[in-house]
Amino acid sequence: MVTRVTNFRIAKPVSVFETTIRVLGGLLSAHMYATELLGPRHQDQLLSLAIDLADRLVPAFNTATGIPFNTISLSSGVPQHETPVTCLACLGSLTLEFGTVSRLMGNPLYHHLAKRAVVAAWKLRTTIGLMGCHINAQSGQWTEHAASISGTSDSYYEYVCKAAVMFDDPEYAYLCQVTYETVENQLRYKDWYASASIWNGIIYRSSFESLQAFWPGLQVLLGDLKPAIRSVRQYIQLLDRFAFLPEAVNMDRLTALVGREGYPLRPELVESLMALFQATQDRRLLNVATEQIRRLLAYCWTSCGFANVKDVRHLILEDQMDSFFLAETLKYLYLLFTPGHPLHHD
Repeated sequence: MVTRVTNFRIAKPVSVFETTIRVLGGLLSAHMYATELLGPRHQDQLLSLAIDLADRLVPAFNTATGIPFNTISLSSGVPQHETPVTCLACLGSLTLEFGTVSRLMGNPLYHHLAKRAVVAAWKLRTTIGLMGCHINAQSGQWTEHAASISGTSDSYYEYVCKAAVMFDDPEYAYLCQVTYETVENQLRYKDWYASASIWNGIIYRSSFESLQAFWPGLQVLLGDLKPAIRSVRQYIQLLDRFAFLPEAVNMDRLTALVGREGYPLRPELVESLMALFQATQDRRLLNVATEQIRRLLAYCWTSCGFANVKDVRHLILEDQMDSFFLAETLKYLYLLFTPGHPLHHD
């Protein structure tokens, strides 16, 4: 049915990043599962859709630096007056999906384009090794001079390291190591990670954002368990204060920032709990996850599904549930309590 009704000739601009990680990634995953389950009966219709979509995204990479534009029309290409400014996470979170298209097709183009963008941004790092949160894809100039592992930067670091493992690529492995060491040396603030100037490393903001909770999982992947454990302990301290991780917290006072008190059912903490439990078998992590499940059922379940938390201090809900709750949060919770699942070894 998906192949019968899906048409990517859409005349509106879409996010290259979001379309890649959600739609392209979803099609590729579904294709590989269908191939595994159905064998010769599966006729590659989902892969054909994925290739069609990837080809429609390719023109976004036509910039002076090789860093892709932020949005593109799937029917007509990059809009005429599209801004050249894009975020670090947006340009760096295409490697797994585009690399998988290349692997399945035997065509290196897609992998090359995504990797070229990652390397281009890294080559534009400052003398102290930091990359900003936003960059001009045409000029190569950083338009935001703050470095962080929060939203707009986070998945650049995640994808570089996961690509190193997935594609057994020594260049990705090198980038993973040097970018990880730079973050640890420049952005660590006590047992948290701050936002700092890309030019001199001076701390801009000492606030924790919930999107940073992916970092301990990445540290587990790299075998750096001690700082991962310390970070997760900090998150648990927040969960003792709030029912869920707020979007942003003052690191020193452990108070939710004004306007950032919500919890949109994010998966990052659960993914890190899953990875850390796999590495340590510390059953206290299961207790934390069990309590999160209890709170989700007690506070977020409604007659029509789960709802985002608008304010974790008062457990006020809003009429919204993002797709990543189903695609990631629930998946990681399931895998956390299913340690022998084959997905842990894929």
